[in-house]
Amino acid sequence: MVVAALCVRESFPRDLKILIGSCPCLGPWSLAHGAHLVFQVLWGFIFPTACAAPLFFDRGAAMNEQSSQPSNGDKAALRLWAKQRRALLADRAGGKSAQALATIFAAAALAQENQIVAGYWPHQSEISPVPLLEWCAAKGMECALPVAGMKERSLLFRCWSPGAALKRAGFDICEPLETAPQVTPDVVLVPLLAFDRAGHRLGYGHGFYDRALSALRLRGPVLAVGLGFAGQEVEGALPSERHDQPLDWIVTEREAHRVKS
Repeated sequence: MVVAALCVRESFPRDLKILIGSCPCLGPWSLAHGAHLVFQVLWGFIFPTACAAPLFFDRGAAMNEQSSQPSNGDKAALRLWAKQRRALLADRAGGKSAQALATIFAAAALAQENQIVAGYWPHQSEISPVPLLEWCAAKGMECALPVAGMKERSLLFRCWSPGAALKRAGFDICEPLETAPQVTPDVVLVPLLAFDRAGHRLGYGHGFYDRALSALRLRGPVLAVGLGFAGQEVEGALPSERHDQPLDWIVTEREAHRVKS
C-alpha cells in the first residue's frame, strides 16, 4: 500500500483526470485511494497527505522503485518525471553539491579573468550556482543574472555581485534591479531539468534560454554551460528540435563534461 502511494498518473484517455491521492495501478491496492496514502501528487510535485500510514515510509526508496524514466519522445512526461527526480536529488544533496560543482567548474577553467559570467538565482530544486558565482567574483570576473522579457519570451542579463539586492519577478524568480547595467556575457550558466551526453537539455518548455543563446551566438562566441546534479542525466538521447540550443559543457557535482561538437 505504501509503495503504491507514488503510482499516480497524470491522466487517463478521454481526459479523465486522476487528481489527488489516487492509485490507478493494478494490484491488491487497486481500489484504494484517499488520505490514507502517504503522498499525493499535485501540479507535478509530491506532498504529504493527512495520513495514518507508517512513519517509517522511505520516500526515496519508493520513488526509486516506481519512478522509471518515461519514453524520451514524450516531453511532458519527461518534465514531470525530471521535476520529481531533481527534487529528490536536491533533498538528498543539501548544500554540498553546489560547493562540489563550484570546485569542479574552477578546476576545468571554464571562465577566465575579465570575462562576464551569467548565472541564475536558484529556483525550486535547481542546483545552486551561487558558490560558483562567488568564486568567479573573487577571481575578478564580472557576474550577471538573467532578466526575463515576458513579452518576447527571451532573456537579457544585468550585472550582479554577491550580496546585491534582488527583486522577485515573473515565475517568482529573483532578478537584479532595473538600475543594474545590462551586459553581454561570455559564459552562460544554464539551469535544466535533465540532460544527455550529447549536450541536449530539457528545460521548462518556455524557450527563454534557447532564444537568449541563439541571439548571443549571432553576436559572437559564448560558452553555454549546463549545471545540474549528476542524477539528472537521462538514459539515451533527449528529444531535440531545430530551435533547441545545445550546451558546450555540462558540470555536475561529480564531473565537467565537454560536449563533442
